[in-house]
Amino acid sequence: PDSPLQESLAYSDKITLKYFQNSFMLDFSTLDYSDNGQIKYMYWLENYDKGWNVPSSLSFATYKYLEPGTYIFHVKYCDGAGIWNDTETTLEIVIVPPFWKTNWAMLGYFILMLIALYFTYRIILNFNRLRNRINVEKQLTEYKLVFFTNISHEFRTPLTLIQGALEKMYRTDDIPQALLHPLKVMDKSTQRMLRLINQLLEF
Repeated sequence: PDSPLQESLAYSDKITLKYFQNSFMLDFSTLDYSDNGQIKYMYWLENYDKGWNVPSSLSFATYKYLEPGTYIFHVKYCDGAGIWNDTETTLEIVIVPPFWKTNWAMLGYFILMLIALYFTYRIILNFNRLRNRINVEKQLTEYKLVFFTNISHEFRTPLTLIQGALEKMYRTDDIPQALLHPLKVMDKSTQRMLRLINQLLEF
């Protein structure tokens, strides 16, 4: 059941082998039972041998580890009188590649490569978008920090002026007694706000 032959090899003009059946030996004969060893053979495996082999009385040819593909085996003989037969016998030998080397497999590999390239492109595109967003966020953060620093400076200037005015008021002698406590509260609050503004500026 596992034989690649559908009929006798003598009546076959083509044989199909699996990829692991790529080593084989071919026997051939003229069916001349009066052969006394004078018959010589020449053979040639098309798409493998560079040309015809040297004439020999050996009636077999051996090939090992052939690559998947189509080969045509040619053989002809020379009788005992040294006359070469004009007709040659041919056998087409097809070695089927493994499924992972078939055209359908190659097409599947190509499709998988396209899918991988597509997802790679999407990932790179998302990374670029994320990088752009990060750059924008950095710029916004810098703008916010500059704005925050400027505002802090703007707060500090009037507070310094208020504190100077309070000090001038303290140096006067005719301050009503009812205003002393509110002035102290104002001075204390102004100093506290200045300390906070300085801390913000240091930050």
